[in-house]
Amino acid sequence: MKQTFATLIHVAPKMDCDELMKVRKVLTKLLDKSFVKECDTNYAVINPVIAENIDMKKCDEGQVILRLVQLAKEKNVEYIPSQQSAQAMHAYCLRKGIPPPGGVGVDAPVYAP
Repeated sequence: MKQTFATLIHVAPKMDCDELMKVRKVLTKLLDKSFVKECDTNYAVINPVIAENIDMKKCDEGQVILRLVQLAKEKNVEYIPSQQSAQAMHAYCLRKGIPPPGGVGVDAPVYAP
């Protein structure tokens, strides 16, 4: 039950759901304040599947374009990213040390710090 309570307390503000916020308020009144604080900061006390998936991770634009190019090749779809998108993809590939896909050229020089 402790893990379930911790998970509910942790996810309620992130889900922006009135019912969950009400449950969180009730649990906050019933449980120790230090436990509630720990639920908000310590991912080890909440359900591991929820902990892994609750926070949105924003992908790098270059990573998204690279994946789109890969999917287009897999599905035999003609996809040519814009010049700006191709530059972002090439910069991402340089940063990660992976070869950029062939056939997607970049005319302008790519800055990759």
